[in-house]
Amino acid sequence: MKNINTIDQQELNYWYDELEQIRDSGVCNMWGADQELIREHGLEKDFAKDLLLSWIKSFNKTEEK
Repeated sequence: MKNINTIDQQELNYWYDELEQIRDSGVCNMWGADQELIREHGLEKDFAKDLLLSWIKSFNKTEEK
Protein backbone atom coordinates (compact mmCIF):
# COMPACT_ATOMS: atom_id res chain seq x y z
CA MET A 1 0.00 0.00 0.00
CA LYS A 2 1.30 3.44 -0.93
CA ASN A 3 1.82 5.97 1.80
CA ILE A 4 2.06 9.71 1.30
CA ASN A 5 5.04 9.83 3.67
CA THR A 6 7.09 7.49 1.49
CA ILE A 7 6.65 9.07 -1.95
CA ASP A 8 9.18 11.52 -3.32
CA GLN A 9 8.52 15.17 -4.13
CA GLN A 10 8.31 14.47 -7.87
CA GLU A 11 5.48 11.99 -7.38
CA LEU A 12 3.74 14.30 -4.92
CA ASN A 13 3.92 17.10 -7.49
CA TYR A 14 2.40 14.77 -10.09
CA TRP A 15 -0.60 14.10 -7.86
CA TYR A 16 -0.94 17.79 -6.98
CA ASP A 17 -1.04 18.50 -10.73
CA GLU A 18 -3.76 15.88 -11.12
CA LEU A 19 -5.76 17.55 -8.36
CA GLU A 20 -5.30 20.93 -10.07
CA GLN A 21 -6.70 19.41 -13.26
CA ILE A 22 -9.70 18.06 -11.36
CA ARG A 23 -10.28 21.50 -9.85
CA ASP A 24 -9.94 23.26 -13.19
CA SER A 25 -12.30 20.80 -14.88
CA GLY A 26 -15.07 21.43 -12.37
CA VAL A 27 -15.99 17.74 -12.56
CA CYS A 28 -16.64 17.62 -8.81
CA ASN A 29 -16.48 19.53 -5.57
CA MET A 30 -12.88 19.26 -4.37
CA TRP A 31 -13.94 17.50 -1.18
CA GLY A 32 -14.88 14.63 -3.51
CA ALA A 33 -11.65 14.76 -5.50
CA ASP A 34 -10.24 11.74 -3.68
CA GLN A 35 -13.02 9.66 -5.23
CA GLU A 36 -12.06 11.02 -8.64
CA LEU A 37 -8.44 9.93 -8.06
CA ILE A 38 -9.67 6.49 -7.08
CA ARG A 39 -11.92 6.22 -10.13
CA GLU A 40 -9.46 7.62 -12.67
CA HIS A 41 -6.18 6.20 -11.34
CA GLY A 42 -7.16 3.19 -9.25
CA LEU A 43 -5.63 4.61 -6.08
CA GLU A 44 -6.39 3.14 -2.70
CA LYS A 45 -8.92 5.12 -0.66
CA ASP A 46 -6.57 6.09 2.18
CA PHE A 47 -3.79 7.18 -0.18
CA ALA A 48 -6.17 9.28 -2.29
CA LYS A 49 -7.62 10.91 0.82
CA ASP A 50 -4.14 11.67 2.21
CA LEU A 51 -3.12 13.22 -1.13
CA LEU A 52 -6.18 15.44 -1.16
CA LEU A 53 -5.67 16.59 2.43
CA SER A 54 -1.99 17.27 1.77
CA TRP A 55 -2.88 19.27 -1.34
CA ILE A 56 -5.44 21.33 0.61
CA LYS A 57 -2.94 21.99 3.41
CA SER A 58 -0.36 23.12 0.85
CA PHE A 59 -2.47 26.22 0.20
CA ASN A 60 -2.05 27.33 3.81
CA LYS A 61 1.72 26.93 3.52
CA THR A 62 1.73 29.02 0.34
CA GLU A 63 -0.30 31.78 1.99
CA GLU A 64 2.02 31.92 5.02
CA LYS A 65 5.08 32.75 2.89
